[in-house]
Amino acid sequence: MPEQLQVKNLHFKCISVEPLHQGWQQWLIAPETDFSFNPKDRLSIDDQAVYLLWQNKQQQLLCVLPSATIQKIHDKEFTLTYQQNPNQLEKMTTEQFHAQHHLMICHGYAIFSAIHQIYRWKNLGWDLNRVVVVSEALDQWPILLKPSKLIAYFIPNGAIGSIDLLDDWKILARFCSEDDLPGCFSGSLAEFEQEILASTLSWHWNVIGYR
Repeated sequence: MPEQLQVKNLHFKCISVEPLHQGWQQWLIAPETDFSFNPKDRLSIDDQAVYLLWQNKQQQLLCVLPSATIQKIHDKEFTLTYQQNPNQLEKMTTEQFHAQHHLMICHGYAIFSAIHQIYRWKNLGWDLNRVVVVSEALDQWPILLKPSKLIAYFIPNGAIGSIDLLDDWKILARFCSEDDLPGCFSGSLAEFEQEILASTLSWHWNVIGYR
């Protein structure tokens, strides 16, 4: 019998708020009771999405919120709905992680789930040079893409944009757009993935999808 998925309503308090691009905000929030979140879990407030970047050692959550979600919050204390995602990553040992390269394919805003997972790997001291992130870029993206300091032979020409956080962590990340957004690979996420895989046939990839 499959394990029943958790759905919980958890009470939170906002600690700090920082503005982001396109009317988004970055919030640091604290739960009333200790609760551990997984990278692919879904969070929302009144059915509006909350994107978790990571959970620190004090159990506080660093999140990014679209403007539609922000409008649902009228106080520094609020209730957040947690829903467990059934498609969680399988746990890896240190040896398994370092035996392959990891290609994280992120649809839409799912890159925030990938960042949460990378944060966990970073805290384990694992070699993040083995990780490549490929994501869609959207018009309402809350973080500005900037030319990356990291390069690789298998990245198509023109795909130069990344985000500062992943560059600082030495994570090779690139974005694609079917609307020809600056600094992005011009095409679909599937096309971008195939370009990379075709250029690295000798690599042992662990392809991880995020939606």
